[in-house]
Amino acid sequence: MSIKYSLHRTVIGNADNKFHSRVVTPQVFNREELVKRMLDSGTSVTRSDILAVLNLLESTVTNVLLEGGRINLDGFIQFYPLIQGVFNDEFDNFDSSKHKIDVGVRASSELKQLVSQAKVEKVESQVNLPVMKAFIDFKTGERNSSIFPGTIAALKGKNLKFNPEREDEGLYIQNMQDMNYTRIETLSKNAALELNFLVPPVINEGNTYRFELRNRMQASNTLKVTRLSFALTGAA
Repeated sequence: MSIKYSLHRTVIGNADNKFHSRVVTPQVFNREELVKRMLDSGTSVTRSDILAVLNLLESTVTNVLLEGGRINLDGFIQFYPLIQGVFNDEFDNFDSSKHKIDVGVRASSELKQLVSQAKVEKVESQVNLPVMKAFIDFKTGERNSSIFPGTIAALKGKNLKFNPEREDEGLYIQNMQDMNYTRIETLSKNAALELNFLVPPVINEGNTYRFELRNRMQASNTLKVTRLSFALTGAA
């Protein structure tokens, strides 16, 4: 067994060609599945006994936290109460409208050391994010190479559709020489799998360009910024 991870492009500042990892967790173990895992290990403890101990542990930990205590399961994990929020001065008191009681959890150094020795496996990303896979120039039929001013072109991929009525969404082309962006204003197709548009006249022969898509996934308020992974060369 191994810890699986996938790589995702980092779109922060100038980290254009950098990637970060995300751990893929194919299964989340709830109480019943955790008990089954214990029983499958060959223990002589019965299912009812395991459930009873888990229930007792949960209620005891909760009560200790309510009393302001800290729980340290040696070599495993700690639980402790927290109060969050800003107090105006030393005479200020807890106010539920400004402050919040929370629970802190900290894994032990022993547990971290054991997990750090796990095997890892890289897998393909399955995250449902916008992806620009190909650029096609309709004038020449060229793919992923040249871009001509004033011609019709297409970007193909997935989750490409954007809302042109929102000011912060849209398709942009960036001149990699001066780093300026130009918004694509004329689109004939705005679909999840394909964008067809008129290339603006700002293309200069020999310069390199990249597309940047800014959109939101369905039912999400988070703006996604997706860049074409390769540069295009301006042509006349």
